Amino acid sequence: MQSISKILPSWLKEENIKRIPGVGEIVTGKVFYRTKNELWVKIDERTIGVVPPREIKDGLGTAKSLKVGDEVTASVVSPENKDGYMVLSLKRAARDTVWKILEKKKETGEVFEIYPSKANRGGLIATVHNIQGFIPVSQLSLENYPRVKDGNKEEILAKIKRLLGKPMKVRVLDVNRKEKKLIFSEKATYSEEVEEFIKKLEIGEVVNGTVSGIVDFGVFVTLEKGIEGLIHISEIAWEHVSDPFQYFKEGQKIKAKVIDITDGKISLSTRQMTEDPWKKAVEGIKLGSMVKGKVLRIVPYGAIVKIGDYVNAILHISELSETPVEKASQVVEVNKEYTFRVVEFDPEEHRMGLSLKGVENSLKQKTVEGEDVTSTEQSSVAEILEDKVTKPESTSRESIDNKEDKMDSRIEVNDSEKEKGERETLAEFFLSLGLTKRQAEILASSGISRNELMEEKEGIIKERLLSIKGIGEKAVEKILSTRKIKS
Repeated sequence: MQSISKILPSWLKEENIKRIPGVGEIVTGKVFYRTKNELWVKIDERTIGVVPPREIKDGLGTAKSLKVGDEVTASVVSPENKDGYMVLSLKRAARDTVWKILEKKKETGEVFEIYPSKANRGGLIATVHNIQGFIPVSQLSLENYPRVKDGNKEEILAKIKRLLGKPMKVRVLDVNRKEKKLIFSEKATYSEEVEEFIKKLEIGEVVNGTVSGIVDFGVFVTLEKGIEGLIHISEIAWEHVSDPFQYFKEGQKIKAKVIDITDGKISLSTRQMTEDPWKKAVEGIKLGSMVKGKVLRIVPYGAIVKIGDYVNAILHISELSETPVEKASQVVEVNKEYTFRVVEFDPEEHRMGLSLKGVENSLKQKTVEGEDVTSTEQSSVAEILEDKVTKPESTSRESIDNKEDKMDSRIEVNDSEKEKGERETLAEFFLSLGLTKRQAEILASSGISRNELMEEKEGIIKERLLSIKGIGEKAVEKILSTRKIKS
């Protein structure tokens, strides 16, 4: 092999001296000699550089394709070695090139493929030409996002580990060469497909999907192209649902109705795929109708009354008697049946408001006119209204205390079953304020307790309520004015 000393050119002259590039700078030159593991590069009239074996592999295969006369870009490792030559690196120069490529990809929004090689609780790690990047869990696609109960981090890690070594289409979300930060997003690649798919969807349309995740507040369903919709817990079934896991399992194929599309989010319903039993149960009822119902429970704002098998109506405390009362237990008893007047009725929102005001006179009038109203109904209402409200002095103190104690004990039993009944009770309370059924169920499922509503400062609770999707300022004002949140 010809010695490098014999081919050094005559152009190395003293007068051609220029500023010598420093460590880390990028230089460009032409290959004038090469061996299997080394490259010799002419930088300028004065400078010869050498790329040693440890710096020749750049992960891009650059060295393999280079031949004498080709131009090459390299990074300066040392301005001069012991033999007087500049030490260069293709590997380090490639990193700079890759950073530029990644910056360009972010600028253009290009979609490209990576292969995750490592995982931690926060996400996945992938290497692009020796530069390590990160895919946060929050940036995974709807299809790959790990949904686990209670956000268990170990379960999340186990699920994302299944993605290791598999191709993943991503976009560059953030790139910063100085900070050596590179963030990828798989979710961002779906935006165009999502927009196109959503444009074709119509409210009321029935879609096919697969249950991809079950959480406390509802069920995620994967539709076409990995696009996902949510069945909120209030839209699973017509009956009260406290545990979505009892209705679905992951991987289950289902049909659901599209009920809302907002900001790219698809809301679905399975309960609207069946007939509404509430509407059937109230056929023939209208404002002013007299209906029979059983008191289910006493609540701070009145009582909940069961009408038939499906209808829970509100008996507001202001509708118990012409004479103001402090507690519903002064007028009605749990599990006892009464006749009520319908004073509010909205079948679409599943809302019915009842009243006992004037019911006694109405019953007497109907009896005179020959309508089917039994004396038992008359006496039960009359007794409650007259004995417990208008004539408390005619009843012994001991009797009243015993009845109130009995009611208090029933309330305590109901409170002890808070996990089962709190959400339904809260929903009924919100309905009594004039909120829609959907707003009431959303609020009841939000995790805000009655104590927080009563005790939290107005500014804080208002901010929390407004942060809940589907709850506007009018709804919040109704809640604040009625519940008398402390300022």
